[in-house]
Parts: sequence; C-alpha cells; structure tokens
Amino acid sequence: MKHVYGRGDKFWRKAAFNMDTWRDRDDNLFARFWSRSGDVDGLSVAIHGIPADLIPERANKEGLSDDWIPKQLRDEYENWITSEW
Repeated sequence: MKHVYGRGDKFWRKAAFNMDTWRDRDDNLFARFWSRSGDVDGLSVAIHGIPADLIPERANKEGLSDDWIPKQLRDEYENWITSEW
C-alpha cells in the first residue's frame, strides 16, 4: 500500500485525531481514522467510486490538500471525531 494523504487535527491540548489514506496495487483506496488516545476507537473504511486517474500521487513531504477527498469521507471523518470526543 502507498500512503496518499494524511491529515491531523488537534483540539486544544486534549485530543488529536488523524486520517490517513492509502492506495493499494489495484488502485483501491482505504482510509484509517486514528488517535493515540486510548479512549478513542479507530475506524477503517474502504472508499469506492473514485476512478484511479483522479487519485493524485503524493508529490512531496507536504502532501496534498483535501480538495480531492470526497465530501462524504471528510464528513465521515468529522462525524467520527464528534462521536469520539
């Protein structure tokens, strides 16, 4: 699997939440929501419906913007944060 995108959100000093997106050899896309906090349950999802040519290559260490990430996935990530907060 190849890491395509990462995002981290820190809320004050209390909690940090993360989303990593991976692409496998068959161009399937997967996301993992996680936190180092022991009180937070992680979540992994498979993402369907994105054509392989729309998944950008990670060009540099700074990564990509989340503009190409489907709104539904961004919403799912935000809902996960809310449910774990």
